Order: sequence, then structure tokens, then C-alpha cells
Amino acid sequence: MMNQNSQPDSVVTLMTRMSSRALDSKLPIQYLIKLMMACSGYPGFINAELTPSDKPQLNEWYLVQRFRSRQETQAWLDSSDNARIISEIHALPAEDGVEIHHEKAGAIISQGSITTAIATEILPGQERNYADLECRMQAAQAQFPGYRGVHILPPTERSQRMWVTLMRFDTVENLERWMASPERAQLLRDAKSYVKSTDIKQVAGSFPGWIPTDANGNSPPNWKAGLLVLAGLYPIVTFEVRYFMPLIGSLPVAPRDLLANAISVALTTWITMPLFVRCFGGWLFLPKQAPTWQHAKGLLIILGLLALETLAMWNVIPSS
Repeated sequence: MMNQNSQPDSVVTLMTRMSSRALDSKLPIQYLIKLMMACSGYPGFINAELTPSDKPQLNEWYLVQRFRSRQETQAWLDSSDNARIISEIHALPAEDGVEIHHEKAGAIISQGSITTAIATEILPGQERNYADLECRMQAAQAQFPGYRGVHILPPTERSQRMWVTLMRFDTVENLERWMASPERAQLLRDAKSYVKSTDIKQVAGSFPGWIPTDANGNSPPNWKAGLLVLAGLYPIVTFEVRYFMPLIGSLPVAPRDLLANAISVALTTWITMPLFVRCFGGWLFLPKQAPTWQHAKGLLIILGLLALETLAMWNVIPSS
């Protein structure tokens, strides 16, 4: 049985790891996609996420499934659909080198910086056809270079036939290669009889809203974006902790922390990040062929800025 990580009345999370000794084998991802789409039709299903291991030398994938309660989770685990797919996996020939493990639920790393959100409204009564299409779609795009997994959100009470898929690739070029592929075009033609509409939006970068993209939709490297966000957040959070938090210390913990975080995010969004992006935009979007010293120069300036911020906080804010 799959391990569960939850508290009473909280979301129950299942994590499954599947691997193959053959680096070019597609069996792990194909079977995890089957599990992902099969569970999506069960009561209590919230969402599922498929992502590769952060160890590039391994052909290893993780599936995370989330349910609203233990009872609904157990109903899926005891289902004939789950049992059938697990039996198929265990029946694979030993030479395929496929292994499946049920892990303790924990954080998974979402690799890649290009995420595309696809909202698909299906026609009434076409749920099974759409699930089959999604299995074929995910299996096909997993064959393309740069694929970094998918996040599936089923319809809600307010949008009863709207499925949302968050698809990840490592670069815009690899994403566009899949989006323009004949394989995808054929699958879309197959879906015309049971899909009413499709809306596609691209979210690039680790900090959308704070860090822009260039004219081609490319985002800067995550390490550059992260350093800039750190430089923008650090002084705000430090001042908050020293001067603002004592003023609202009488509030309960949850609303107090919410208020403090809302203020720090607002100040970062409208003050520090616009300023830093304006000052360091050229460094953020240096072309790949730019000399190493140009990347290093910007890095040293950012580190120097963080050092100055630390020195300023040290001198301005008294020790408690």
C-alpha cells in the first residue's frame, strides 16, 4: 500500500517513484501517466503532479496524487483501476529493469523554467475520452527533449467540465518544438469531437510577476532571478521583523503572519523588484554567448549589494 502523509481533515498525499535501468525507456512515465489519469475520475481527487528526478543520470520519475480525505484515498488504492495498473507494472519482464516504490510524501523539485497552462473545456459525457486523450498526449510529449513533467487539475464545482494542465519544459525552444509538432497536431484533431474549447497561457520564470521575460518569452536563469529577489526581500523582511512585528504581536499567529507577508510581498512587487529589474535587466538577460566575465561582474555587484544591505541592517537596527 502507498504511504500516506496527512493530518486529520487535511489533504492526503501519495507519492510513487518509478524508475528503469534503461535510460531511454519510456515505461516509467507511461505507467505513471496511466495512474495519474485513472485516479483523476475518483471522488475526492484534488490534483496530480508528474515530475522527473533531480538526478539527471537516472531514468526516474515521481507521481504525486492528492485527495481530500483518507477514506477517498483508500477508495482509490483499493480500486480495480489501481490494482490493474500496478499488476501490469509488476508483470513487466525483468529485463526491462523497471522498479516502482511507494515513498513517504515530501517536497518534489519542479525543474525547468517554462510552464504552459492549458485550460480545456470538454463536452458533456466525454470524460473517459478526454482521459484517454490526456494519457496519449502526456506520453507523446514525454518523448520530446526538455520535458519536465506535468500538473493536472480536474474540474471543480464552478467549472464542471474544465480541465487545467500545467506543462513544463526546460526551454522555450523545446516547448515550441512540441507545440508545433505533427504528433500534437494529430492528437488535437482526434480531440475535436469531444473538446469544446482550449485556452493556452505561458508562464515563464521562477518568479512570474517579479521577473519579466525577454521579447522571445525567455526567462533569466533561476540563480540570477533568485539572487535579485533575495536582494529585494531581505531589507523589507528585516525591518518588518524588528519594527512592525512587535506592533502586531498581540494578534493571533495566523493573521499576524498573513499581514506581515502581504506587506512584504506588496513592497517587493511595487518598489524593490521594479527598481532592481530596471538596474540589472541587462545582466539578467545576457545572451548565452556573452563572455563569462560579464556574468561574473553582475554576480559580484549583487553580492556586494547584499553585503551593503547586511552592513546597513547591522548598523541601523539595534541588537535585541
